[in-house]
Amino acid sequence: MRMLFIFGYPRSGTTLLRSVLSQHTQITLRNEPELFFGFHNAGVLNADKIQLSKPLLDRMRQIGMCQKYLNQRTAYVEELVGGTFKQSDLYLKLLNCESNAVIGEKSLNNLFFTRRIRELYPDSCFLWLIRDPRSAVWSRIIKQLNAKGDSFSSERWVEYIGQTLRHAKLWKAWHAWGFKNLRNLTHVQQLRFEDFLTDPKANLLETLRLLDLEFEEEMMRPEKRSNDPVFQSDGAYAHKNIPRALDPSRIKAYSDMPKQLIYMVEQVCRREMMLFGYALEKPKVTISDRLKIRFAKIRSYLDVSRSVRKHLHSRGAM
Repeated sequence: MRMLFIFGYPRSGTTLLRSVLSQHTQITLRNEPELFFGFHNAGVLNADKIQLSKPLLDRMRQIGMCQKYLNQRTAYVEELVGGTFKQSDLYLKLLNCESNAVIGEKSLNNLFFTRRIRELYPDSCFLWLIRDPRSAVWSRIIKQLNAKGDSFSSERWVEYIGQTLRHAKLWKAWHAWGFKNLRNLTHVQQLRFEDFLTDPKANLLETLRLLDLEFEEEMMRPEKRSNDPVFQSDGAYAHKNIPRALDPSRIKAYSDMPKQLIYMVEQVCRREMMLFGYALEKPKVTISDRLKIRFAKIRSYLDVSRSVRKHLHSRGAM
């Protein structure tokens, strides 16, 4: 049995990739249990043995996605309470995957815990999905608006500047930690979402070689993904493309993003974008736009910086 862990920055296509791989007859993957983030939050990430108690579960449930996952399996989890387990065994019990050639999960925050995961599962495979920050940032902004039943409005310019600055800084920080945490590790595939959409079969073949599995054509059938468990969650509205054909036209998802916001993302993420092979558009913005951006950045800089530091600290990255 092999272990597969998929992770990446939010809105980078990890749910779609997990859904595609899950159509393979020998792969079973859970969607965002965030158990290792939960172990970290409960202060037991580096423990050799863990006694599963209700207070420990309560601390794990402080992580939103971990709470959703555990609450969906309340009866099963309750049966484990009171037992003492090796962390590797407890994780597998909580993951509760049926036996298969490859089991695992997609949890975005596992990027911060790769070293610990590899200690527990030396033969595990990591799949790090990367997306153009312009698309990822724009997708996060649009998702937040859709969740509120709102739409983009130029009247809220300062608010969007703050959101763009925060998401761009988070994208930069996440990928800096990705480079650090995956350095010198084996069985790692670094995959750009844009490359996956352009030539999905070639990139899936590379992933399957990592897992010692053969390609199955059923993985390419979009209708097979229509029953994905994500559609049973409150986040279904944000994953409408999962049961659709893999479309290369989605590569430039930021095409309707205001050029001023594109300019901001490129200013913040320039170095990492070049490392990942993303071409800079260098949109031309007026002097007036630059002044507005600078003014808005000054107003939001301290709040954004505090927010990013708090975000990283919660994951043990600072």
